[in-house]
Amino acid sequence: MPRKVESLEGFLRAVEKIPVQWDAVSTTTHPWFRGQQVASWDLKPGLYRGSINCKYEREILRDFKLRSPQYLETRPQNDLEWLFVMQHYGMPTRLLDWTESYLYALYFAVVNYQGRGDACVWVLDPWALNEEAIGMASVPISEQDELRPYYLRPDNHGFARVIDARIPVAIRPSRATPRIEAQKGAFTIHGSIKQGLNLQAAKLDALSDRLIKIPIAGAKRKSILMALHRAGVTATKVFPDLEGLCEEVHFRYSQAYMKPSLRLKKKRRPRKRGRIRLTGSASGRPRKVP
Repeated sequence: MPRKVESLEGFLRAVEKIPVQWDAVSTTTHPWFRGQQVASWDLKPGLYRGSINCKYEREILRDFKLRSPQYLETRPQNDLEWLFVMQHYGMPTRLLDWTESYLYALYFAVVNYQGRGDACVWVLDPWALNEEAIGMASVPISEQDELRPYYLRPDNHGFARVIDARIPVAIRPSRATPRIEAQKGAFTIHGSIKQGLNLQAAKLDALSDRLIKIPIAGAKRKSILMALHRAGVTATKVFPDLEGLCEEVHFRYSQAYMKPSLRLKKKRRPRKRGRIRLTGSASGRPRKVP
C-alpha cells in the first residue's frame, strides 16, 4: 500500500505510479478511482450495508419503476439502467460509484474537510476485475449479454430474487445525466456475495495487486481541498448545477478558506513608560521613577 498522502503533490506522485506499475499507460481503459471519506470503509454498495434488507431489492426496483416516470425525461431501457438512475438519486443499490478522474476521486475523499480520521482513494483495474468476473478483458455496457447474470431472475416461486453472478463486475453506464458525464462516472455492480470488493479481491490472485488503496492524512483534508480548488477542481465541476455552484461559492468565501489569508499580525502593546515625579536629587532635577 502506498504511503499516506499529505498534499496534492504527494497524491499525484502516488497515483501516477500505478498505471506504470500495471502497464496500463497506453491501454484503452485506464484505471478507475473511488474516493472515500473514511479509509476503513469497505468497498460495499449501499444495498449491502445493512440499512435495508437486501431481499427487498425486487420491491425497491418495482416501486421505483412504477412511481418515477413522471420525474424522468427518458425511460431507462433495462434493469441496469434503472439501477443507474436509482443510484444517482441516492437509492441503495448493488452499484458502487467510480470515476475515470483521480482528481475527482480525491475531491470526494476530502470534501468533508471537518471529518475525523484518514480518507482514501481506491484505484481499480476494471479489465482485471472483468477477466475474473465474466472472462472478458473489456468493460461492457448495460445491454450486453455478459451482464445478464447480474440481473434479478425469478426464484422457485416466480419472484425475481435470484442473482446468479457472485463477484462484482465493472460496467460502463450510459451517461444520461449531466452529473454522471461531468464526474466521468463508471460503476461496479456486486453479485450475490455481500462482502466488500476489497475483501473479495484479496482472495483472488488475479486481483490482489489490481485494487490499491491510497490513504489520505485526515489532518490534511482542508489543505488538499484548497489546493484542488486552486487547480479548478471545484464543486461546480463535479456537480454542474446550481447546487454545485452554491457549494463552491460558499466554500470559497467561508472562514475555513479565508481565515489563513485574513489572519492579522497581533499589534505589539506599547511598553508602559515610567511616571515622572519630582524627587530630591543631587542636581535638583526631576528624576524618572519606574
